[in-house]
Amino acid sequence: MKVFDRHSISYQHEYKIIKYKRFDFWIDGIVVEVKKEKPSKITLLNQLNRYTKEERVKAIIVVLEKSMVLPKNLNGKPIFCVSLNINWGIAI
Repeated sequence: MKVFDRHSISYQHEYKIIKYKRFDFWIDGIVVEVKKEKPSKITLLNQLNRYTKEERVKAIIVVLEKSMVLPKNLNGKPIFCVSLNINWGIAI
């Protein structure tokens, strides 16, 4: 949140778009999903599949502490993955 604030990026935290779907961060149609450690790949893919079925979602950025290979798109929506341990060698 501090990074968004520092760069004057308008966002909504824990944005509830419909019942049972709450995005970590919502930035004008872009979902930013943040995961600590290494989540279950199947669980994450199921979550991303549900999210990309929502027509207001334009893209998803997944921020992971530990790297994981994810598809480049789901349901026609781009998926971008940022792995902190690969890019910067830090932990959250």
